[in-house]
Amino acid sequence: PKLATLDIQMICSTHGPVWEQEVSKAIATYQRLSSGQTEDGLVICYGSMYGNTQRIAEAVARGAAEAGLKKIIVHNLSVSQPSYVLADIFRYRGLAVGGPTYNGGLFPVVEDLLKRLAGREVSQHVLGCFGGFTWSGQAVKTIEKYNEKMRMTQIGQAVEWKQGAGPQAVESAVALGRMMAEAIMNKD
Repeated sequence: PKLATLDIQMICSTHGPVWEQEVSKAIATYQRLSSGQTEDGLVICYGSMYGNTQRIAEAVARGAAEAGLKKIIVHNLSVSQPSYVLADIFRYRGLAVGGPTYNGGLFPVVEDLLKRLAGREVSQHVLGCFGGFTWSGQAVKTIEKYNEKMRMTQIGQAVEWKQGAGPQAVESAVALGRMMAEAIMNKD
């Protein structure tokens, strides 16, 4: 809004490219990002050691699709480029994060993402959590602890399972996906 009255021909930032073309598009993108505006969509981010967390991530996606959500992006954090993951998270309103408990904490690639998000203001999002464990359930607790700083609106109860992700965990994940889709599409 402050820039709307100015005739800007070029943007010369101290930390990025010089914009001589599509200046208005760059300003509109900055306005959208700085104000926290998002589009309807769900980004599902996970790390998986033995396939259980991946199975749950896919079930969350299935539930969201069944509820009618059109834009669903799934990132396996072990292979996805972090800058692409962050760009998707900033663009879309929903975020589901999951991982296994690892060495008394959270699987490292998932915790790395949460560290990156905790330092940024992405609080106008809805969040779903899921995680598995064998001895002590730390994955979900760690995700929820990061959310104390991020302040996203958590949807439903976290999906948590011990040992392998069985039919009950999958069913709960599909339900979480549906709840997230409803929260994303019915924003006020």
